[in-house]
Amino acid sequence: MRKLKKLASLLLALVMCFGLTCTAFASSSGVTPEVGSITITNAYEGETYKVYKLLDLTYNTSGTSYAYSIDPTSEWYDFFTTGDGAGYVSVDVTTYQVTWTGGETGTGSQAEAFAKAALAYAEANNISPTATDVADDSGTLTFSGLEYGYYLIDSSLGTVLTLDSTDPDVKVTDKNTAPTVDKTVVEDTGGAYGDSNTADVGEVVSFRIVINNGYASTNLVLHDTLSAGLTLNENSFEVHIGSSLASADNTVDSSYYTITTSGLTDGCTFEIAFEDSFTTDVLTDSQLIIVTYTATVNSDAVIYGDGNSNETYASYGNDSESTSDKTTTYVYELYVYKYTETTDANTSVTTETALSGAKFVLYKEVNGTNYYAVLDSDGKISSWTTYKTQDDIDEAYANGDIDYDTYIAAVPATELETDDTGLVYFGGLDAGTYYLEETEAPDGYNLLNAATTITIAQDGTISGAKTVTYDNGDEYTAIKVYNGSTAEMPSTGGIGTTIFYVVGGVLVVGAVVVLITRKRMNKD
Repeated sequence: MRKLKKLASLLLALVMCFGLTCTAFASSSGVTPEVGSITITNAYEGETYKVYKLLDLTYNTSGTSYAYSIDPTSEWYDFFTTGDGAGYVSVDVTTYQVTWTGGETGTGSQAEAFAKAALAYAEANNISPTATDVADDSGTLTFSGLEYGYYLIDSSLGTVLTLDSTDPDVKVTDKNTAPTVDKTVVEDTGGAYGDSNTADVGEVVSFRIVINNGYASTNLVLHDTLSAGLTLNENSFEVHIGSSLASADNTVDSSYYTITTSGLTDGCTFEIAFEDSFTTDVLTDSQLIIVTYTATVNSDAVIYGDGNSNETYASYGNDSESTSDKTTTYVYELYVYKYTETTDANTSVTTETALSGAKFVLYKEVNGTNYYAVLDSDGKISSWTTYKTQDDIDEAYANGDIDYDTYIAAVPATELETDDTGLVYFGGLDAGTYYLEETEAPDGYNLLNAATTITIAQDGTISGAKTVTYDNGDEYTAIKVYNGSTAEMPSTGGIGTTIFYVVGGVLVVGAVVVLITRKRMNKD
């Protein structure tokens, strides 16, 4: 409909006349063949513009009287006499004069229908345009040497331009507006759409693209490129139209578009090509195209840094392109540093020492349930589980809480152990609140009696994190977890009592030796 409205305003500016370019009546006694020009301003660089002469036109020098006629040998003759055009004009078969009979000119559904019929006839009958040209970067395109007549102007953008017929040298403004795309992503905290979000590795992220098609209706293709850290869920696509996001509840039939996710040579992850019949006959000026889909954050996701981008743009017409738009999904990480402190008795200097052998699990709370982190071999999140240990899984199965298939598939939390650096690493985290639980303390140290609360902000800042610097210059921003050991319990008694035990023992042994010696001597 959008195409037809523009076409109608071009072809059917008939209140004043039935023509687009103008004829000058050179004398009162006859018709002087003249030529004029059509200049298109605001022409889109690289787009093709075509003009079709439908009717001959003459008018007097004062510009108050117009006469339209059709040459019986014209390719358009059947259109106006026996084709769809006959419903809007009458043709005098003797003089071949043409008169508009389709009601008020230039407005309404009659004008739109007439315009649609004219274009369809040209395409169906392979009628070549009177002139064709491609716009350059000047924004102006002129067709010169055109005989006066009634012209239709079409463009590769799929819309037709409005003309005025009061001057032989007509200036026409291309009122097409290039398609625009607006891409947003859902932030799981609050569910609002925005230009960026944060996510775990393994999380499913929802994207939305809004296409405002403008007046550029043909060859509309949406191009989208996901970074390596995002995996497209190919069965997640939905396409709707509506006058606003709130009213975009009309599902577009899949016959109106084709989704391609493989074999693309332009580096895109997917493309959606819309049929011209959809953009010209179904989509109206006021409607938006809304495309939604999901992707899963994978283990290749960029941690911190520039994040994981998802960029989109639309191509249209003769490979013109809209401005691109993109979203960014940020993924974060957490280092934990386990240490103790020792104080020199002579200098009172306190020194930090990294502790190996401390074991931890990380969990988050969702609706009152603890979900423990399961990590891959690189220390990145691969999934979340409600089971802290294998014993918990075994118990759930023994109690009949889970079936056998669930039991086999279930995995416990990944338990990380600090090495000589005192560090453990959790990668691929969303912004949010987490809890670090120590499951085993190093030998000789006390187990922490409560989990450590850790908060990662939307910008990746970790509350309470400190810089840990090693002798080799390596630095880590980490949550520091202190472990202390309990002093040795005091023993009872003192050296005075102990010496009596020792001496007493020696005396007893000596007495036994003397007794045995005397018994042997008596026997002798």
